Amino acid sequence: MAEAALGRLHPLRDRRRARDRPVSHLIAGDRAVGYNAGSFGDDLPLLLGSVLSVTVLALVGLGLGVVTRSTAAAVGSVVGLLFVLPGIAPYLPQPWNVRVGAWMLPNLVPQIAGERISTRLDGLLPPAAAVAVLAGYALVALAAAFLVFERRDA
Repeated sequence: MAEAALGRLHPLRDRRRARDRPVSHLIAGDRAVGYNAGSFGDDLPLLLGSVLSVTVLALVGLGLGVVTRSTAAAVGSVVGLLFVLPGIAPYLPQPWNVRVGAWMLPNLVPQIAGERISTRLDGLLPPAAAVAVLAGYALVALAAAFLVFERRDA
């Protein structure tokens, strides 16, 4: 009774989870938690996409910081790219909300992993194109930073 209340799993399934997700199993123990249901290999593309996204976001912040010479402006611009613009995209008229939403930074990670963005936004970009768009964000920001740095500070 107490084990059922704690959400204990069947011992064979529990051992399989321990093998597939050692870190989350150490943290969550025997309890069934929604995020440790699949194997590590299933979530690897999403994990790598997230790592790439955070790296690109840092490079965009660096580029905007060099261009504006202001930490506050760079942080505000990155927050706008990450939270404000993706929040506005669904309110654009059809079909532009889906087209523009697919190119937003937070929506690129599921597309890199080949997953569906949401119930309203189907992934329009194949994984390779989503990686290219993500790299384009960093490339544009760093190219602008390089040009501004060469003209202004050199």
